[in-house]
Amino acid sequence: MNPLIGSRHDCTLTECEFNLCETCLPKNKHEHPLSEYLTSKRTYSLEKLFTSIPYLINSNNDEKVETKTLWENDVKSIGFNFPVHWCLPCRELSLRLVELYKEIQTTSNGFRLVFISCDRDVESFNKYRAAMPSLAAPLDAGALFKAYFRTSVIPSLFILSSAGTVLSHNDRDDIFLTKGVEVFKTWAQGEKLPTSLPEQFE
Repeated sequence: MNPLIGSRHDCTLTECEFNLCETCLPKNKHEHPLSEYLTSKRTYSLEKLFTSIPYLINSNNDEKVETKTLWENDVKSIGFNFPVHWCLPCRELSLRLVELYKEIQTTSNGFRLVFISCDRDVESFNKYRAAMPSLAAPLDAGALFKAYFRTSVIPSLFILSSAGTVLSHNDRDDIFLTKGVEVFKTWAQGEKLPTSLPEQFE
């Protein structure tokens, strides 16, 4: 089998298998938004990651917010939260995450959070995001990030620096649940957690 050469573009909807190479792309029309395929484990800028997602949704209403506002005002890192409404561990993580996110926002603007729903219906998506203090990616945009991050476990939380490098991949038992806001202060500086944790993390 010959390897694929060049970029590919696929549909952002999970139920649609539309997939074209860069040569075929101009010759075909498709009714849904297309995005360039993101290769897992490859580093992309935030602008590149969000190329096919021009807006995010406010948690309190249906207001659309330009995606680029995520990394404006000297933001150093962004958290990608992947929950699903029926999952108890997801709710436990989200409650703690909301608490810590609100706390870090009072002292630092360096960290932002994005809600990426793993739900499949709009009603569940809207109900869950209403409880989150962060912006949410549109429901049909979640597949792009789930494929890129290879999320096989829920809940999952990925932290990316403003340059697009992965600072941390955490699940519900990870350090931030027990070590609190100090972990978020480190991420808000665009830094990885130290391998050997200093005293303030103990």
